[in-house]
Amino acid sequence: MGSPKYRAFVAIAPGLEMPLLSELKQLGVRGDRQPGGVGIEVGAEDLYAVNLFSRLAGRVTVEVCRTKANSLKAIHNGVKAAPWKRYVWPGQPVEVRATVIRAKLPGRNAVANKVSLAIADALRGPRLPGPRAPRQAAKVHILVEGDTARVTVDSSGDLLHKRGWRQATAKAPIRENYAAAMLHLAEWQPGETLVDPMCGSGTFCIEAATIALGRAPGADRPFAFERWPTFDKALMTALRREAREMEPLDEDSLFICGDRDAGAIKATTANAKRAGVLSALSIDNVSFGKRVPPPETGLLVCNPPYGERVDGGHTDWAAMARILRDKWKGWRVALVVPPHAKRSMAFLELEEVASFQTGGIPVRVLVGDIG
Repeated sequence: MGSPKYRAFVAIAPGLEMPLLSELKQLGVRGDRQPGGVGIEVGAEDLYAVNLFSRLAGRVTVEVCRTKANSLKAIHNGVKAAPWKRYVWPGQPVEVRATVIRAKLPGRNAVANKVSLAIADALRGPRLPGPRAPRQAAKVHILVEGDTARVTVDSSGDLLHKRGWRQATAKAPIRENYAAAMLHLAEWQPGETLVDPMCGSGTFCIEAATIALGRAPGADRPFAFERWPTFDKALMTALRREAREMEPLDEDSLFICGDRDAGAIKATTANAKRAGVLSALSIDNVSFGKRVPPPETGLLVCNPPYGERVDGGHTDWAAMARILRDKWKGWRVALVVPPHAKRSMAFLELEEVASFQTGGIPVRVLVGDIG
């Protein structure tokens, strides 16, 4: 009997599906682009590996069943017949979230309650010998559209952008997986100098340094699938060993983090230390306008402040563009900006390569060469 196959969905912010699809292909996992992520069909090894090694993924959910949903009774029957013993222990808490679209049903709460009862019925029976049920709840989602429903279970646990090292934060930090997506879109490679002149919590430089030093993003965090009854501990042990023994790609890469705010410098230093990359970073308390570019060109990456993100903070986009033109000639840049900033920076002739939302605010990713 072979390993079970999982029909899964790898989520990311809408607008970043293509770089995620590209990264999964590099990991040896093929899928199809869908709104807000990538659909994949994989065995246990690839399911574990995507959670462990993907830098861009936000969460991985696994489809448990599809069922008719023209009534609560139909939902109960379909959910009860699904193979819940693969994912949930008898007696384990279950949290159900329901989304209902264009359906003649009593409401989300009624649907979620019916799914909870159906899962309990599916797991009912005498307690078999074995480990106690986990205290952590299995997280289940049912999406009802019209008279059909799709039921999924979370395989990740905490969102995958949480690597474990970012505990100190500056104002409006960008998520680690979004930072990784920007590095991917900018085609940054270890060995190329990276400068973040408005580093905040240090996310860009720390994420890039972990790539260069061969640190897998999920190497030091737990996952929800490790609590499944069908969890293959030996397989995961081997994958974790592989993650912790990854070879550095370029130990001499130069990462420069700067910010005019002393609190940001303190946060970056603390996070880099937790990530194990502090010695690889050059961190200084210098404003962007006063920064002298290093002699060797590379990639300048930046998530500048603006009023919608940071109360009382904004960027003079025209002034920033002039500084880039006058002082950073020969450099590549990757910037996260609000839509209106593009007009002020138009003379730099940067290409918009993606758009997404961060913190509920729409932003654009601009990439290009200066001069």
